[in-house]
Amino acid sequence: MKHEAQVTLQSPPAQSSRRNAWHFAAVLAAVLIAFCALRPPKHYGDILEYMLTTVALANHATPDIRPGDVADTAALVPGFASALRVTAEGMRDGALYPLSGLVRTDHGIFAIHFFAYPALAALPFKALQAVGADPFRCFQLVNSAALFILGMSLWRLFGSGRRAGLFMLCYLLCGGLLYWQWSSPETMSAAGLLAGLILYTTGAPIVGGLLAGLGAMQNPPIIAFCLFAPLLRLSLDWRRDGLRSLFGWREIGGVVLCGALAVTPAVFDLVVFGTPSIIGKLATDPRLVTGRRLVSFFFDLNQGVMVGMPAVAAALLLWGKRSPAAWRVTLAAVAFAVAMALPALVATNWNSGADGIMRYALWTSMPLLFAFAWRARLAPRWPVALLAAVMLAQLAATLHIRRYNYLEFSPLAKAAMTIAPGWINPEPEIFFERVMHKDGVNDRDRIYAWPSAARPSKLLYQADSRTALASLCGPDAAPAAGYHEVDAGFGWRYINGDIACAPNSTAPGKPGLVLDAGWSKLEHGGGNWNGAWSDGPRARLSVRIEPRYRPTHIVLNGQYAAGSRTRVTIDGADLGWLPLDKHPELAVPPRSGGADTLAVELQFDTTTAPAAGDADQRHLGFFLHEVTMR
Repeated sequence: MKHEAQVTLQSPPAQSSRRNAWHFAAVLAAVLIAFCALRPPKHYGDILEYMLTTVALANHATPDIRPGDVADTAALVPGFASALRVTAEGMRDGALYPLSGLVRTDHGIFAIHFFAYPALAALPFKALQAVGADPFRCFQLVNSAALFILGMSLWRLFGSGRRAGLFMLCYLLCGGLLYWQWSSPETMSAAGLLAGLILYTTGAPIVGGLLAGLGAMQNPPIIAFCLFAPLLRLSLDWRRDGLRSLFGWREIGGVVLCGALAVTPAVFDLVVFGTPSIIGKLATDPRLVTGRRLVSFFFDLNQGVMVGMPAVAAALLLWGKRSPAAWRVTLAAVAFAVAMALPALVATNWNSGADGIMRYALWTSMPLLFAFAWRARLAPRWPVALLAAVMLAQLAATLHIRRYNYLEFSPLAKAAMTIAPGWINPEPEIFFERVMHKDGVNDRDRIYAWPSAARPSKLLYQADSRTALASLCGPDAAPAAGYHEVDAGFGWRYINGDIACAPNSTAPGKPGLVLDAGWSKLEHGGGNWNGAWSDGPRARLSVRIEPRYRPTHIVLNGQYAAGSRTRVTIDGADLGWLPLDKHPELAVPPRSGGADTLAVELQFDTTTAPAAGDADQRHLGFFLHEVTMR
């Protein structure tokens, strides 16, 4: 408890003079300005939305995009002339979506992303335009301003320019450097969130809530700050005074300010688009929230959080084991990161344009970096060797990330899939877009092979696609189930290693299907009229199962002569009355052993009743064309 009592949540130590703070601020500002001057901006991601909205705000102080705004933007960025020409034509012709990311409403044409980031960029845009510089460096200036605020927040935390500078470098090597030049709000959100957490826990909760709220206006999951910032503060000071301090007017004000800013886009969307989230309506699917995707968010070897900050995560496990406050803040930080990741899982574009780690991962990882910084603040002395190892490892991670783009597998992922392909099964979108080196690929009838179609060690296919199954094993077979096949969700399956095929369908007269009592002769009417009729109220058949192929369902393909339902029994298990002409999947009871047969009994609700003089005296019930196994 003695160590706990020494935890302070106030501003930096007294020996840190105002002169030192100004010196650190001047050096930091000089570095940021030099970087902006020497490095061109990267106009990636949703850049046209942000450009058009920035120009609109600069031209008429409103975010609705008008034809003049499109023309002005096209004159400034000739490289986007083609897309902007299509936009202008769509606006002229009354298109609902003049451009991907723009929507026509009763109030005008608006970008689907909120305009907080363009609003911050509008003033530097006009200033740069006035002095003849590239006005679209305005986003670089906004990003650099966010980094400056983060740097000064770190100085407030440590009271030392050297320590603040070291952790500023750590932020840059945890993904911050990758997105500094991007003309998108990732840097603003990430740096704002980290600075907001530091300020909230060091006696400036109003400014902290403001910074986090600005980030939440562009990335709504950051609203979790309202719950977890007080929890992180409490984890640092668990005493009664720490709990009481959470209810001070400034602490409450910081949380309320963050929440108010975070819900502003929802109110705007409700008024303008008629829905609380236009992006949620157009580009999300709640079914995507799965445990598999959550693991992908943090641990995917191409774009997961841990690819960007492996050494920091390891240091959180190894450093400060004897400090209860350090462990509490780490656990709260992990919970905060997961809370922000969960709503991000609904994004339908999972392998979106990114620089190494996915854009969501940058700001989601900030609570972990915050916990790492507080470990350093709480430590009586810094372990130089550990911190040096962390910085070198993070530098190596950053250099690794710079070697590939989001349409290529990372060197780490390639190595892992080569050594242990069965253990590395990325989300399907990541796999097939990086196999094809193309964004937007989603052909359910295609087989995606790595490293090549000629000699694959890993395949991804859609189990519900007959075309895909035929490509793998021919028209009457399918991959045999076994240890080498992995369910990737939504019908996608991985095959790791060599393909083993087994029949997946058979028909009357072919090996594997035996018609027992209750069936008439084979008929060859062509197409779906190749097969056999049942004759009488009951019929039995046997389906042979290959040792390597253990189906969980079978489908009896055919049509009725009369009636509409059949009572189905498989190996003694009564499945009830079912419409076989609707091709229901019939569950196969659990089985064990090798090659075997399924005994299927059918009872028909109605059969034909031939007249005494008819040439055909059969009592027809169901015409069986084929049995398919899945």
